[in-house]
Amino acid sequence: MGYAGVEYAGLHGYDPVVIANIVADCGMTGIAAHMTLPTEETLSQFVDDVQALRINRVVSGGGPAQFADKKSVLALAERFQKVADLIAPYGIEVGFHNHWREFDHLIDGECPHDIFMKATKTVFAELDIFWACFGGADPVDVVGRNHGRVKMLQVKDGYLIRVGRDCLISPIRSWSRMSWSA
Repeated sequence: MGYAGVEYAGLHGYDPVVIANIVADCGMTGIAAHMTLPTEETLSQFVDDVQALRINRVVSGGGPAQFADKKSVLALAERFQKVADLIAPYGIEVGFHNHWREFDHLIDGECPHDIFMKATKTVFAELDIFWACFGGADPVDVVGRNHGRVKMLQVKDGYLIRVGRDCLISPIRSWSRMSWSA
């Protein structure tokens, strides 16, 4: 099994040109990167890094407090949409990467992920199917509710157990969360 593409998860201090060249030398291409969202002050460096990586999609997420209530979710959605508008002239799209807290509770009858997606217009979803399942969602339903806006899937499994609304790495590695036979 070989890989055709790479989604970067931070540059960790490395030059993006060097990283892109290493990936190309391995016969792969970059498809996206998890990056800190730019501000107007950091836009130039952000665009330079994205172009050096030879990608046109970036993804980011939010923290637990940003999904606690509707006001917080809407504030995060507004931030993402402003970034989407800021980087669109450069041919770059921004996506939202979920974790479990976007699905593990309802606010006014909706999960925070749905509230976020409805509040944005051009932000796409990178659906992490493990985290969606861990939060109690059915990834197929999430894709269906988002009408073509789930442009990327992150497919993995994990060994986590719930502790209230938080999670811990399970010491029992056979506790898979995913049903791979489906």
